[in-house]
Amino acid sequence: MISGILLAAGTSRRYGANKLLLPIENGAVMAVVAARKLLAAVDNVVVVVHSDSDRLAEQLQQEELNMVCCDTAAHGMSESLKAGIQATSGAAGWVIALADMPMIQTTTILSVSQQLQKGASIVAPYFNGRRGHPVGFSAQHQSKLMSLAGDRGAWSILEHYPAQICKIDCNDPAIHIDVDTVADMQRISNRFS
Repeated sequence: MISGILLAAGTSRRYGANKLLLPIENGAVMAVVAARKLLAAVDNVVVVVHSDSDRLAEQLQQEELNMVCCDTAAHGMSESLKAGIQATSGAAGWVIALADMPMIQTTTILSVSQQLQKGASIVAPYFNGRRGHPVGFSAQHQSKLMSLAGDRGAWSILEHYPAQICKIDCNDPAIHIDVDTVADMQRISNRFS
């Protein structure tokens, strides 16, 4: 079973408000759009939220998505990632996605998931030679993922094990597009409209 982990416990400091609650596609908020795409590509999804994200939790509950609260999210993205891994510890692998990257094509996410199902150790999509999101890890990396610290997420594992990365070339520039500012939001809103 391949599980999806959607990291949605950030503080949106650069944006100034909880950007994950902004409607972007037919009234659906950013986090829900990202979760739907992830759910279409994996066996199950857990969304990691911060414990004070009541409004976001309500939106996700309406979609009947599994959630886990991460009280230590302020210590960095790795804390959210570890909470997601713990909640899905029986998985054969994980596709790890960011909730502020809702433009990624479902086919890209599915390609990552399929490579994990075929036995790949680490999977990452590439566009124009640059690695992007989401990334996939087989269960053999669980202890490494659980030992991460700080705000770099799982990038350190990718850097330490480059020979294990199954590279997926994709025609999806959105693997590099996240929403950090109001200007970013305006750009993606234009694409959804």
